[in-house]
Amino acid sequence: MDAAIQYGLLEKRDSWLSMDAKQLGQGRDAVRDSLKNDPELQKLLVEKIQAKAKEIHLGRDAGKGDKGDE
Repeated sequence: MDAAIQYGLLEKRDSWLSMDAKQLGQGRDAVRDSLKNDPELQKLLVEKIQAKAKEIHLGRDAGKGDKGDE
């Protein structure tokens, strides 16, 4: 859940968390329960987190090769 918030995949407004304009719950415990009770939503969020992490990782690696070409 922390990674999803950090990557901007979960939107936090006060104590409410939402994803794609769908409110998931008020507070971390409620959202955790929502994800436990909805395997499809949980899978979607995990896939989005993995894709974002890969995007960030690839972006960092892309910049490393440029320095040695000078």
